[in-house]
Amino acid sequence: QLDIDIQKKNYIKGKVKVTEDKQVLFTTIPYEKGWSILVDGKKVDYHSIFDAFIGLDLSVGEHEVEFKFVPPLFKLGLVISLISAILFGIYMKFENKIIKFIIGIYFGCEEIINYLIAGGLTTVVSIGSYGIFTKLLNINYIISTILSFVLAVTFAYLVNKIFVFKTEFKNKEMVLHETYQFFKYRILSLLIDVMLMILFVEMLHINDLIAKIIVQVVIVIANYFFSKIFIFKKQVN
Repeated sequence: QLDIDIQKKNYIKGKVKVTEDKQVLFTTIPYEKGWSILVDGKKVDYHSIFDAFIGLDLSVGEHEVEFKFVPPLFKLGLVISLISAILFGIYMKFENKIIKFIIGIYFGCEEIINYLIAGGLTTVVSIGSYGIFTKLLNINYIISTILSFVLAVTFAYLVNKIFVFKTEFKNKEMVLHETYQFFKYRILSLLIDVMLMILFVEMLHINDLIAKIIVQVVIVIANYFFSKIFIFKKQVN
């Protein structure tokens, strides 16, 4: 039995007398991550009893036991808060310079930044529409995949034309030609995606998640140049 000397919200300290070797101190403390337990000033491991409570293996003798609890993400939250406060202080001190710097970067790389924003929005449309088709409309997942692909590529075409490359809607023939080209090169990039994944995973034995990240970087770059060079070519007077 633990004779408690100090008991606070996240801290318990007490003494226990063990008369037989390899006895287990059974507690009613919930078993969870975040507990640090000291026996006679030394940190020890603890185990679960009935998948619910903390248990300690103790040797013969009188022991001083301390239980300290720190929420698992408390330290991480503290570090993030500290970094955020420092960054906010730096921002407040150099606010005008930072705003001018950001504006300068944006207008210096406007097309690329807008392209990345458009890509993010297209991803949202793709995933969101797939969820609507499968969960709300109960459409087969394969058909939903095709429909979400068509919807996402159509959205990407309009956003890239208006927001990224800023080309004009001159006539129906030009719009139809651009739309055809856009779908054609997106299907091509899909084939490149599949072939590179096969190359990296099956032949080079690279982890599939790492391979997917590498391939997506390649696809994003390829789609940008496909759009800029072959699809949204600006006419020169």
